[in-house]
Amino acid sequence: MFAGVLPRISRLYKNTIDLYNRAGLLHTAIYISRYLAAKAPLLAGHIVQRRRLAPVTRKIAQRRAHDESLSCPLLAFKVTGGVGDYIVVARFLRDLKRSCENFVFDVYASVPVNALWIFRAVEGCGEVWADILFDHVYQAYDASFSIGHFVAVCSYRTRGILRKCPHLAQTIAKIQAYRRYIDVHIAQHPKLDNALGRIAIFSNASRRDYMHRIAGIEYGGDQMPLPSAVGAQKKFELHEHPYITIHNGFDPGFVISGKRATKCYPHFSKVAALIKKELPNLLIVQVGTTTSDPIQNTDLNLIGRTELSEVAAILKDALLHLDSEGGLVHMARCYGVPSCVVFGPTPSAYFGYPTNINIDPPVCGDCWWITSSWMSICPRGYEHPRCLVEQEPENVAAAAISYLKQLRPDLLRSPKMPG
Repeated sequence: MFAGVLPRISRLYKNTIDLYNRAGLLHTAIYISRYLAAKAPLLAGHIVQRRRLAPVTRKIAQRRAHDESLSCPLLAFKVTGGVGDYIVVARFLRDLKRSCENFVFDVYASVPVNALWIFRAVEGCGEVWADILFDHVYQAYDASFSIGHFVAVCSYRTRGILRKCPHLAQTIAKIQAYRRYIDVHIAQHPKLDNALGRIAIFSNASRRDYMHRIAGIEYGGDQMPLPSAVGAQKKFELHEHPYITIHNGFDPGFVISGKRATKCYPHFSKVAALIKKELPNLLIVQVGTTTSDPIQNTDLNLIGRTELSEVAAILKDALLHLDSEGGLVHMARCYGVPSCVVFGPTPSAYFGYPTNINIDPPVCGDCWWITSSWMSICPRGYEHPRCLVEQEPENVAAAAISYLKQLRPDLLRSPKMPG
């Protein structure tokens, strides 16, 4: 029962000790209280899912025996991370299907509802379960994988239907062979993700296609047809107005002890004011959830007012998305929408898309996962992370304005605001 719970308890203990040594008792107490508040409902839901283990196991066996679609291999993928990670993994699975014989797959994720919305965009997606079940059922599949910043084989049936799929078998062999280069990073995930990112960079890859490099398959591009809510623009009165989106939050599943995550840019209110002054015929729409703070000088604040599919629909028709590095940047790229991304602790060489406006920090940077508490407190001990605090809003606004002026010169005319 506790196979999926114990690693979370271990991470909580290690993160707490690291935070206490670096920031003291107050930060540690805040972190623990926030962690329990954020994770308790999720953990309770996973325990409920655990009670469904026997039915899940039976369902896997029944699908293998009776479902006609399973004349092909049945695979399982345990996905780590948040929405952005899910999107990157979904692209990998899309391209894996293009490169190999047909297969169907199940996904195991910490937030199944978000994973279901994303992975259903990939042909062959079957069930999406809570990741707490994975360790109990992964050997029932023809092959199973752990996947996130890397892809690693957990189990593999050398006999059976995979023998009829030489391309898939060869790809699995490549994934297994590559593991010797990154085995320590896999074992210590996410503690050594910074070092893993550097390996990816010096392999001429990045976050979006490093798993492709591991598996030896071609990257099929950033765009992917994620489902979006019909009528979202009309619901929020955006269907007749040119607009950009802006976001200053982070993944709600990542618990911090401070007021703002170290990777979130603090000067977006000034950026919004500068853009409005230069481009009056433009609406600025803030999107986000519980980890976002209201940004001044925007025209519409949608914090906590949208479902994920509605955010997707709004991003889909935006002229530009402004953000720190995060999941919504990956989502915007699925629709071909460029982002202006302000980088700090996370490196643009690894996380940046070449078609985006990637703004590197004026000092420091690239300190993600140097410590377990990197998202809570600056690893170098500054009260506020200099990499983002010292990034002048004029630089960010100028980059966004330059792009928007070239894209839409008509934005210089006076707007007709929504009611």
